[in-house]
Amino acid sequence: MNLAIFFHAVNDIDWFEKTIILLKKEFQMISIHQLNQYYKGDIKLSDTCHITIDDGDISFYTTIFPILKKHNVPATLFVSPSICRDSSNFWFQDLQDLNKENIIKYIQNLNIVPSNFIKSVSDVSYTFKCLQIKDILGLLNDFKSSHLISNTNHSRNINLPQLLEIAASDLIEIGAHTLNHPILSNENHETSNFEISESIRLLESLLGKKIRFFAFPNGIPNIDFGGREVEILKTNNVELAFTTEPKVLSLKDNPLRIPRISISYGNAGFLYAKLYLLRYLKTISLFWSPAIRKRKIFLKLIKKDFKTSVN
Repeated sequence: MNLAIFFHAVNDIDWFEKTIILLKKEFQMISIHQLNQYYKGDIKLSDTCHITIDDGDISFYTTIFPILKKHNVPATLFVSPSICRDSSNFWFQDLQDLNKENIIKYIQNLNIVPSNFIKSVSDVSYTFKCLQIKDILGLLNDFKSSHLISNTNHSRNINLPQLLEIAASDLIEIGAHTLNHPILSNENHETSNFEISESIRLLESLLGKKIRFFAFPNGIPNIDFGGREVEILKTNNVELAFTTEPKVLSLKDNPLRIPRISISYGNAGFLYAKLYLLRYLKTISLFWSPAIRKRKIFLKLIKKDFKTSVN
């Protein structure tokens, strides 16, 4: 069994170290270059694991990176170059910093989906994931303006000097993750192409090297991206791209739609159980995920003709 695993923010260094030790016990930890050779048919793999991390949360630098170096584990970090360059935050990070009661009321009043479905900040996030990125950013800016909130929140992500330090490590490969973390399937072709292509171009400019790897924001096939985005990646000479479809790796995979397994919590017993199930089932069904089911509900509820009045 071969796996690609992904993390986001990790703040518990002891938990992460125990997880890495467990994975090293069960698998040979490989680099993305070895994985690329596998998909090209140059090498065979058996019981291997590749670690990936999305977004570039500051916890990569403070928690994940030190443990990967300590245990000599290769990994790929997918970042937005503009977020690192500008020391800014993604829209979903800004959302978490807002007053929960006020942002819920604000979105309820807009009636983008029936207001009775907006009961938590998670529901606000589900709503935003049905919108174009310009509308998400416009709504957040309008909310901040109407509630007299200044844009002075500290960055929650790695900055450019930290990114350059990470990129200089022999263990870590850097890949692109768009500019603003949109749900690409919501965007028109021009925006989707810009988000992908410009993130690759800017990252190449900042790092002084070719960018050959990409991770789709959110990453659920046929919900968050589709064939259009795969074709855009081809035109940008991307060799491997990663989804969040929870399956083991196979040579039958499209190298631009590679599945990954999420590990974000759980003790050793839980992780062993998850790995055991994967070994025999080869996939963890998307229908097992309450978040996926709720996404589909909100996609059906969203007013397709919704347009914000803010810029």
